[in-house]
Amino acid sequence: MTPEARLQAAVELLEAVNASTAPMDRTVEAFLRARRYMGSSDRREVRECAFGLLRRRARLDWWLGPGAVAADWLLDEHPTFAAVPMGDLWQGVGGSPCPAEGRFLRLSPSRHGTDGFFVAAMERRA
Repeated sequence: MTPEARLQAAVELLEAVNASTAPMDRTVEAFLRARRYMGSSDRREVRECAFGLLRRRARLDWWLGPGAVAADWLLDEHPTFAAVPMGDLWQGVGGSPCPAEGRFLRLSPSRHGTDGFFVAAMERRA
């Protein structure tokens, strides 16, 4: 298989895992069994690619912003609430500039030397 075909197979495997209610190992086994044309090295590469992405999923989810998605959903569903810009709340905190980009604050170990945090401040509109 070409590298592109292996990558496509890994994507299809991840889609099958997400769509299935069966344990992941059974889903992977059934997926690979249905593709007998794949050689052992192809199967290994597809499995490693898919499992590598799943192992990094928590980090990917954090970077892609599930906290922001949830906060945006809450603001959309409850129009009586409004996001308070982080810059407004940060004024006067230690004299340092606000690390927030936009309405929400994300802190990460690699950028800020802290644990990972997502902060959204909201206020109820009158």
